[in-house]
Amino acid sequence: EFPIDKLIISENRVGSIRNGVIELRLPTGFSWSDSSGNLNLSNVVLNVDPGIGWNGNTSSGQSISNTSVSSSSSYTGFNMSYKTDGSTVDHSTIVVRLDRLNTSSQTRGAIYFTGLEVLADDDSASLGDIKASIRNVNYPVISGVGGTGKSEEVVTNQSNIVVGKRVDWAVSLSTTGEVPTLVNGRYEGSMSQPNDDYHKVAHIVFKENAAESWWSGRETYFTLPEGVKFRKVEFTNVDEVLNDNIPEESFLNTGKQQGKILLDGRQLKLTSISTSTDAAVVEFDAWVSIESGFEGDVTLEVSGAAVSGQDVEPIVLAKQVDPVTIETKVSDIKIGYQYYQTYDFTISETQAGYLLKSRQVRISLSDRINQDMYFTPDFTHEQLASNQKISTPASRVGGSATGSFGDEAGSFIYFDIESPSTNEPAVHKFSNINVKVDRTVPESSKPYELYVWGTAIARNYNTVGDLYDGTQNLGDSNLRFLDQFATPGISAPYVTVVSAANDKSSLSSKEVSVTIGEKFVSVNGEAIEMEAAAYISEESNSTMVPVRFVLNGLGIPDTQFLWDDSTHTVTIMDDNGKVVQFTSGSEKMIINGASITILSPDGLVVKTEITGDRMYLPFRALGDAFGIPVSWDDTTRTATYNKKEDTSTSTAETVEGNNTATA
Repeated sequence: EFPIDKLIISENRVGSIRNGVIELRLPTGFSWSDSSGNLNLSNVVLNVDPGIGWNGNTSSGQSISNTSVSSSSSYTGFNMSYKTDGSTVDHSTIVVRLDRLNTSSQTRGAIYFTGLEVLADDDSASLGDIKASIRNVNYPVISGVGGTGKSEEVVTNQSNIVVGKRVDWAVSLSTTGEVPTLVNGRYEGSMSQPNDDYHKVAHIVFKENAAESWWSGRETYFTLPEGVKFRKVEFTNVDEVLNDNIPEESFLNTGKQQGKILLDGRQLKLTSISTSTDAAVVEFDAWVSIESGFEGDVTLEVSGAAVSGQDVEPIVLAKQVDPVTIETKVSDIKIGYQYYQTYDFTISETQAGYLLKSRQVRISLSDRINQDMYFTPDFTHEQLASNQKISTPASRVGGSATGSFGDEAGSFIYFDIESPSTNEPAVHKFSNINVKVDRTVPESSKPYELYVWGTAIARNYNTVGDLYDGTQNLGDSNLRFLDQFATPGISAPYVTVVSAANDKSSLSSKEVSVTIGEKFVSVNGEAIEMEAAAYISEESNSTMVPVRFVLNGLGIPDTQFLWDDSTHTVTIMDDNGKVVQFTSGSEKMIINGASITILSPDGLVVKTEITGDRMYLPFRALGDAFGIPVSWDDTTRTATYNKKEDTSTSTAETVEGNNTATA
C-alpha cells in the first residue's frame, strides 16, 4: 500500500467549486485502504486554499477533518465514506460530501485531500499507472448551517487521474539512446580509450522498480554472450548507492578486483554494494570487443544472488556485422594429388569502408589443427566494384605449410588496403584456384575452412599462447587485458578430403625412372627401350622426358592421351576422369580446366618443349599433376616416380661440375 500525498481539485474559473457530492473511484484491483483492508477515514483532511471560505469564514488555508454527518450547528459540512449498496461495501469508491463551502469570488481557489491511502490486490491489480476518476453524484446535500439542501455540480467529471504506479518488486535492465551496429573483430583505439564508433554500445540503466528489491549486498553479475567481451565500463550515475561503492569512473577488463568491481572477460561483477532506502539506479556506458564470426545480437543479462528469483529480461546493447562475407562452394579432394582444382570464391565488404586503410587481408586454408594444404600461386584476383585501392595485387606468401594456421605456416594469399572504399562495398573475386595437399591429410567429415583474416578482418585476434599478455601496464606490470579472442577471422567451408585417389594403386604402385641421356624407361626394375632419351633443359635446368614412354610406364595407355598437332597440345586422362593438358612452349599446365604455372623446386619457370619432333614434358610437373612422388638420384642422374627406398627424397638436386639439375 502507499499514501497519496495530495489529491487536488483546482478551479479553472472563479466560483466553480460548489457544495455537493462527488465520488472518487479507483480501477479494478485497487482500494482506498491500508494493508488491513480498511482506511481510517478520520485521518483524511480537507484543505481549502486559497480563496474558498468555509462555514461562513471567508479566510482560506483552513483544514477540516472528516466527521460524521450531523444537522447540528457544529456540523462542519465535510464527510467521506465508502460507497455502499445495501450491505455491500465498495472499497474502491469513496463518497465525499461538501456542505459548508463558500465559493471563491476574487481568486481561483482549490481544495485538496490528505491522508488517503491506496492498496493493490495482488490477484487483480494491473501493473502500470493507477488511474482514478472523479465525478459528480446527484445526492441531496444535507441542509444545515450555510447549506442549501440542493445538489450542485462540484467538479468537472474527469478520468485518468494518475495517483500512482504499480510495478513489480524487482529490478530492471534497459537502454537509452540508439542501439548501434558494431563491426566484429575490430580493435580500435587504446585500451583506456577505445574508439566509440566501433566499440561503444547503448547506454545501460539498471534500477530498482521498488526500493530494496535489489539485494545489493550480494553478488550481481552483468554478462555478455559468448563471443563478446568488455573492453571498458564507465559508471555515469549511481543514485542511492552509498559510500562511493560504485565510483563514477572507468574500469578496464583486467580480471583484477578493483574495489567492489571486477571486469573479467565477458562479465562485470558487483559485490557488497550498499544502497539507501530509496530505489537505487546504476547507469553505465560500455565498450565491447566482438569475436569474428559472432552471430546474433550483443545482449546483456543480469544474474546472481542479488537478484535471485527475479525474472529480469535481457536487453540488446548492439547489433553486429562481419566486415566481409565469403561466397564459395565446397570441393571434394582426394588424397594423393599434388594439385587439385577448387571452386572460385568471392570476398565482399558488408558495407563500404569496412576494410580500413593500412590494413591487410589474408586468405588461408586450415582445419585449425594443422596447416597441411595451401594455395598454388596461379590464382587470378579481380576487384569487381568500389573505389577501394589496394597497394599491390594479391600475392601468395610461403610455399611449404607447417603449423596450425596461416600466420605460423607463412602460407597465405594477401593484399593490403591502401585507401578504403567510399562509394560502394568492395568485391574481390579469386578464380583459377588450385590447392596443394599434403599426402598425410586424413579424410575429413568436417570441411577445411577458407579463412579470411588479417588486420583488416580481426585485430582482436591473438594466438592462444599470448592471448592474455597485456600491451599496456597502466602502472601495473602484472595487469592483463582479457578482451581479445583466438579466432583469426571469418571462415566458410571450402574443402572436404573424401578419400585417397582411386588411381593410387595403379599410378602409385609402379616405380618408374629415367636416366639422363639413356634411351630406356625402367618400370619396376625392367628396362623398356625408348626412341628418345631424357635430357636436362638448359633454360630451366629441369629433367625433360618424352611423354608417351613415361605415361605407358605408369600404366596410362595410348588411348588415354591425345595429341593435337594444330595446337601442339597433349591431353592426358586418368581412370578417375582427371584431365591434364600440356602445350609446347608454355609454362602452364591445365588440370581439370585450371591453369597452373610449372615451377622447379628452386622456383624457376619450366616450359614444355618439342625436341626432335617429340613432345617433352618436365618429369616433376607430370608427377605433380597426378599426385605421384618424385625423387632424384644425384649420383646416377636418375629421376624416379614412386621410389621404394626409404632414402628417397621429393626434392633432390644433383651437381656435376657447373651443371645443377632437378627432377
